[in-house]
Amino acid sequence: MYGATLSDASRARLAELAHGMERSASGAAGLLLESCLMGHLDLAREFHARLVELLREDGDFVSVGAALATLLYIYRYDDVLGSAGLAGVGDILVEAYDRALWLLEGCGAAQGQEREVIQAVRTLRDTLERCGSALGLDRGEFVTVLRRTIAASRWATLRGALTGALWSLSAATLEDVGADLPRTSDPQQLGDFLVGLFHVAREVLQRNPELLAEIDRLVQEMDHEDFLVALPPLRLAFSVYTPREKDHLVGTLLGDGVPAPELAVPASLAAGHLAWEARLLDEMARHGIRGGRRA
Repeated sequence: MYGATLSDASRARLAELAHGMERSASGAAGLLLESCLMGHLDLAREFHARLVELLREDGDFVSVGAALATLLYIYRYDDVLGSAGLAGVGDILVEAYDRALWLLEGCGAAQGQEREVIQAVRTLRDTLERCGSALGLDRGEFVTVLRRTIAASRWATLRGALTGALWSLSAATLEDVGADLPRTSDPQQLGDFLVGLFHVAREVLQRNPELLAEIDRLVQEMDHEDFLVALPPLRLAFSVYTPREKDHLVGTLLGDGVPAPELAVPASLAAGHLAWEARLLDEMARHGIRGGRRA
């Protein structure tokens, strides 16, 4: 019903899906990926106007960020399918990048989507780094938008992610990173800021013992209740580091040659608590409670 050959039928079906889709940037990018998987590389030109329309209709930063990630893969890394560097895909990638950057300034706190927002910020940074020169992306505009958003946003996780993006582009100094820590000394926000910072620029802490010492000072000043409030996001923030890297950070804090303190907790008891915590996090995620983890 779609065509006399498999090629004609698949092209007709893709065209039908494109015209029937509404306000879904991620869906549009997925459709383009499907066309590449089917070998229809020329559809990037045929669908260009419709895909751009879908990108401009979508007002969700997370959705546009997901679309940007798919398009970045198709344009920059997909050598196997032959779509890497295609001009048509590059044009759509620029549209998605511009749209995501525009939506970033209006991005408010999105409970339950912290990971997706952080990933979208990373994708914006990666697009500028990997394709900026080839596609004529404006680095100065990127830095300006991020700094303006940091100044205006009250969401600690987003500020941390944007600060990490600027740091990884050498557009932020250690003083810039540390300047936001007093604003996030609230135990409910300090860990959230560090989650965004470390998940976008994990090297910022490894290369700067001064920042590690400042974080340690803020934690040491917390009373028992504040520390318990801050602990879950702090643990999540430091989860980006490997055990070897964590050991190095502990050594940096305590000084060379000073062994890390050993916890007087039997291994079996610790394993039991970890298993109980895993079940708790899964149950929280099932009910949509902030802090739960997704499968």
